Amino acid sequence: MRRSTVRVLTAECCEVSLLLADANRVRWAVAALRSHATLRASLAMSARDGKVDMLDSIVAAQADSPSCGAHIVLWDGYNSLLELHSKRPQLASRSDIVYLCVGMVPEVVAALPASTLPLFDPASSDPGDLVSRHYVVLPFAYDIQRALRTRVRMLRNRWISSDRHRMLCKGGLLVFCGLVRPSKNVLSGFLRGTKISPNWVQRSGLIDLEWLGQSGSVCRTLTKATSELIHELRRIESPTPADWACAYTLMNVMHRLGTLSLISDWTPSLFVNEFSQDKHLDPYDAAGYRNNVFLDFGSVRGPDRLYPRTVDMALNHKPTLALRWLPENEGVSGRCLQDDTPGWLWERCEIDAGRSLSALQQLFNPER
Repeated sequence: MRRSTVRVLTAECCEVSLLLADANRVRWAVAALRSHATLRASLAMSARDGKVDMLDSIVAAQADSPSCGAHIVLWDGYNSLLELHSKRPQLASRSDIVYLCVGMVPEVVAALPASTLPLFDPASSDPGDLVSRHYVVLPFAYDIQRALRTRVRMLRNRWISSDRHRMLCKGGLLVFCGLVRPSKNVLSGFLRGTKISPNWVQRSGLIDLEWLGQSGSVCRTLTKATSELIHELRRIESPTPADWACAYTLMNVMHRLGTLSLISDWTPSLFVNEFSQDKHLDPYDAAGYRNNVFLDFGSVRGPDRLYPRTVDMALNHKPTLALRWLPENEGVSGRCLQDDTPGWLWERCEIDAGRSLSALQQLFNPER
């Protein structure tokens, strides 16, 4: 657990104790505090004797009962809330706790506790807000240490894989690092707590699906898996928020799988460091690599414009292309249940693969 104290400069100045699982989460929490005025006001309002705790669900599940007015970060959205309440059921009745959610799926928002806020300001459009020094007083040299860590990350990436590090330094690539082909355990974990049949996992054909240069077979698999998922959702008499959160996650994974498979067919300029397949490499929180286009498929937990990965890319000035399977201001149920076209997800993948190639061309030929 990482612990540090910051002062939040609002009309009612208060001290916020950050009790978070690791240094990465501290970095993301500080960026949220700097850029989200509503969050700062909520902390000041909840403070007792000028002090308030901000922790995450990981710490809250293991530590003593959160203090009065505590703000708890849900890094995995609604799933984090369900997991926390299963481990600490007494917290479900606490009306003083404010939850800070990453992954605001429209159908899930109504099921969250009334005082829940998005961790990051959904209206924020200026990356400079994430590093603003106007509203938060941090420990001495915090920003210097954060900048040093991004350079150490470069060295660590070089040590992990000098070849892949050199490729990123050379540039001219479309870059994505994260989950692409899901394992059986990953898919089963997404379905935990839902009414969706566990048999869907095996029927989907997604388990460890080969995708590199295989867009034809990926298209067939995704079309079938999408159709079966929609059938499952229609079979459920009253889908729960957990069902909709899961549906969002599964569609997000299939969207990135399809889009990347198409890009790999169309260009050799694709760099993917795949979760559970390749050694962990982190170009997002590393200085440099800025002559590439970083593909942002969004969090698997919700359509938020800002979430930890986008924060790291903004802090390190990465050229980024946002790709979302769910149109802005549209709900999961509307997209999944009202469109009967079997290949609609694949059409989305084709559009976004084309946008990705255009963004790469634009990076090196901005006048075109």
